[in-house]
Amino acid sequence: KTHHWSLDPAALKADGDAAFVDGANHFVWHTFTCSPERWGVPGCEYFAGTHINPNVTWSGEARAFVDYLARCQYLLQRGEPVVDVAVLTGDRAYAGWGNVANGRLRNLVSAEMPVKVPKGFSYDAVNDDALARNPDLPSRYRVVFDARKPGNGDKTVPVDGLLPDVETDSDWTWNHRRDGRNDFYFVVGEGREDVVFRCAAESVEVWDPVTGRRFDAGAVRLADGRTKVSLSLPRAGSVFVVFSRERTQGLAPFGAAGERVLTVEGPWDVDFAYPKGIAAPPPGPRMMANLVGWVAVDDLRHFAGTASYKASFGLKDRPSGRYRLSVGHYATGIAHVYLNGCDCGTVWCEPWEADVTDALRQGRNELEIRYTNNWYNRLVGDAPLPETERVTRSSLRLTARPRATSVPGCWWFLKPTVWSGYSAHDPLQQCGLMGPVTVMKGE
Repeated sequence: KTHHWSLDPAALKADGDAAFVDGANHFVWHTFTCSPERWGVPGCEYFAGTHINPNVTWSGEARAFVDYLARCQYLLQRGEPVVDVAVLTGDRAYAGWGNVANGRLRNLVSAEMPVKVPKGFSYDAVNDDALARNPDLPSRYRVVFDARKPGNGDKTVPVDGLLPDVETDSDWTWNHRRDGRNDFYFVVGEGREDVVFRCAAESVEVWDPVTGRRFDAGAVRLADGRTKVSLSLPRAGSVFVVFSRERTQGLAPFGAAGERVLTVEGPWDVDFAYPKGIAAPPPGPRMMANLVGWVAVDDLRHFAGTASYKASFGLKDRPSGRYRLSVGHYATGIAHVYLNGCDCGTVWCEPWEADVTDALRQGRNELEIRYTNNWYNRLVGDAPLPETERVTRSSLRLTARPRATSVPGCWWFLKPTVWSGYSAHDPLQQCGLMGPVTVMKGE
């Protein structure tokens, strides 16, 4: 349950990745709301859905996130899915759907039909309608389990003699597709993990859909014909592991550790700007000796918009190789990095890094980071104010009263809930560029 306009691309990425793992490969936005100018900003909004329209604070920086979704969808639309197990579920309307196992159905068909699928195997829930349309459908699978038979509705699918498609020690998830002789595994996880794939090829690469870069996977062929790849992923990380017959020359190794070159200490010159459509003056410009969160600063705690942070730093030597700039780690927000007048791209998710190889130079470097948060804190700040004094205008109810924790029946719209609007008592989101901002050498 989340408030309107309170999510950033980093938060949306986790939901998108989960849908990709479940087999989705073509997203349609729900919703891109048309909001007349007279409604102000953030304006008119439907009561549900994921909001991405020109009135979202970060809409001008959304391309990097949309490019990520496009890269994933392009690869996940290639070829055919590789699924080992078919579970015949009969005529149950929603077998295969539900809220089980941390919100997703991975190894359990449904709460009503708790058929378990051994870890490492993917499955399809096949109902009677699918069978009627395609009687040969079960022949596509290596194992067919009929959960319609009495007593089978709560059993474990036997996969005797089959090696798992993906074997990990953690609860990492994946989606496997095959395009001719090439195999694509979309893998979602966090931390370091040795992942064993039931696949082998002349070339094994890791493709990063956040940056579009490709790496040598450093794969190890096992005696049983499988392949082990050591992956190191950030929080809510995701990559493609690609098995192909064509070897790419000159790829850097995946997961090579970077070396910190320097920390940008500041001081920082900071200017603030509200999104288009806000008539109120933004907070005044200032110099920050250190990077701090906005919630701790009186005139910034309710600010929503873009802050331009500028600082300079010197670099004595610039050896060959690749360089990255880390802007720190953030729960909310999105940052756009400019170095020496060069656009180095938008940083919107872990590991919060931009490639600055082509912009970095020996001597003095001029850095600008344009950080944008969402509407949440501004709407909380407007909640106790008279309507004529509010910075924002929207279709939501804002109230100075505490939020209702329980509202019976259909009367939810009469009290402040997460769906109806904002309360002055809602806790603020931590935001602002907090750093540390560092230059790293290495892949």
